[in-house]
Amino acid sequence: INKSTNKAEKLQLLDSLSQFIIYQEQFKFDSIARVTIDLAIQLDSLHMAANRAADLINHNNNFLGNPKEGLALFDKYLPIATTLNNYKILARFYINAGDAHFFSKNYKESLVYYEKTIELEKITKENRITGLAYYYSGITHSVTGKFPQAAINYQKAEELFENIQDSTNILSIKTALSFLYGQNGFYKEAKKVRDEAIKYGKIRKQYAMVASNYFNAAIDSKMQNNLEEELENLKLALKNTNLSNRSNIQAPQILSSLVLASLNLNDIRSAKAYFKELETYKNETSDIYREAHLRAVMHLAYTEKDYKKALALNLEYFNLTKNSRYEAKLDSELFLHNTYEKLGNSDKALIHFKNYTKLKDSIINVQKAQALTYYQTVYETEKRDLKIEAQETDIALLNEKDKVKNQYILFSAIGLFTIFGFVLLMRSKNKAKEQRALQEQFSQDLLKSQEAERTRIAKDLHDSVGQQLTLIKKKSQNLEQNEIAALTNNALEEVRSISKGLYPAILKQLGLSASIEQLILTYDEETELFFSSEIDTIDSFFNEPDSLNLYRFIQEVLNNIIKHAEAKSVSVVINKKKNSVNISISDNGKGFDAKNKVKQNSLGLKTITERIRILKGELKINSKLNNGTTIIAKIPTT
Repeated sequence: INKSTNKAEKLQLLDSLSQFIIYQEQFKFDSIARVTIDLAIQLDSLHMAANRAADLINHNNNFLGNPKEGLALFDKYLPIATTLNNYKILARFYINAGDAHFFSKNYKESLVYYEKTIELEKITKENRITGLAYYYSGITHSVTGKFPQAAINYQKAEELFENIQDSTNILSIKTALSFLYGQNGFYKEAKKVRDEAIKYGKIRKQYAMVASNYFNAAIDSKMQNNLEEELENLKLALKNTNLSNRSNIQAPQILSSLVLASLNLNDIRSAKAYFKELETYKNETSDIYREAHLRAVMHLAYTEKDYKKALALNLEYFNLTKNSRYEAKLDSELFLHNTYEKLGNSDKALIHFKNYTKLKDSIINVQKAQALTYYQTVYETEKRDLKIEAQETDIALLNEKDKVKNQYILFSAIGLFTIFGFVLLMRSKNKAKEQRALQEQFSQDLLKSQEAERTRIAKDLHDSVGQQLTLIKKKSQNLEQNEIAALTNNALEEVRSISKGLYPAILKQLGLSASIEQLILTYDEETELFFSSEIDTIDSFFNEPDSLNLYRFIQEVLNNIIKHAEAKSVSVVINKKKNSVNISISDNGKGFDAKNKVKQNSLGLKTITERIRILKGELKINSKLNNGTTIIAKIPTT
């Protein structure tokens, strides 16, 4: 290359070389790519310059662990990409920008660029890049705790990868899905998917992906309090990442976790050995190393009873991870509680313990798990339908081959195919009807299980947590610890508020009609809306489960109005008729297009529809844009 005097020839050689060494760690791709880009711009080969710039951004994000430089390169070369009218190149820039923001923990910005990549698919028809955008946005939603949206995006990504038979990324989706299962406590399902991914990852020598799966297995083991198994999985993760070309990205986090796992098993010697190995990555990575190093060194300081040092390090770690995964926030809050407690600062220890318990709110975990179950069920149903369609297509192709043999077979086949088609059509109609019935039953069972889980958690909060907080409050008052008593009282009030929201105890105390009136009064006091109501006594028409279901229906409709309608007044009318109870809830808000199928299928409207179906009633929604909304329900009483 250096001997070449022809610049065009030199550019071709540089371009070939940069593409050849891009994934080979022993070569200096970064410097060669920059020289190639500069010469391409000089010779007005802007398509080549933009493609190598996209490679360079990706290299900094995913191989050097330097997303800040990735963003700087994106800003520098984006003007070139936008002038080319080449949407495939632009899609590469956008997805790389999303990665750079993700690794910088700017999750909102990363989702913006992934969405831009997906929008370009309408023009580019690039299944692979769009699949990656869905996959990466799924990871981002998972990291920020939005599990249902993560599951939906993984589904869309897998469909696109299956279209192009991209087995590597299909396995990556399985890895992500197993992690999602584990985050929601579905450990058995997570292991099943993960074992399959590990098996095929080893066959294809994709050791970085195998390492990710073992690391996720370690997290699940820790959540199940199996510390020895956690340690073994982390060792396997380290072994496999050392065989990959991404060890500088993965190894710091794995080694940091090995330090903590060894400390949890009281093996300080091994913990220090892993920490020493962790420090060998100091000059290779930036924020990735910094976070992993802080996490390890603060736990070592705590183990060595240097609590002041541990506190200072954790405060730095807390600031670094405040926009990160919710698991990191939980670990940091609990560590701050333990450290302040060791330092004798009970006030701050209590504050951070309160923060920790808020983040670990079991109610939110239950809701997320229920939602994920729903979406995953839909996902599996759609996969089965796709397989059935593929089988039917194969049958049709075989019939076509048979028909060309001779004229007699042709007419026979047509006759048979007509009969078969008619039978298949009838079966398909019946199957679709059964599927709708199963879906409705599933939705109703899901609502019932949610209510049962809410009732159980409300009882646990009242009987266990509430009583313990009451005891702490009384002891604090006896010891004249007024500040602790006040904080405990606030926590007790929050527990009571959560318990009340999970199960409205006033239903048993006051009855259904009075409880609905109290609910409306509460909303009237807490919001700027004007509420009017006309409610007949209907308690005698409903048993306890149906009373709770009807109360939830009223509550969810009013919540939707408060959140979305932008209304000024709301009217609630409940009339007792001869054979039915009629309910009318109307507002003067912005309304919506009731014929819009997307709106009709929204989770909020689906939920209230299923609640009325459980009561064997009829629901009607009248709404127009800028003309308010009226929801009418008729529930039979005989």
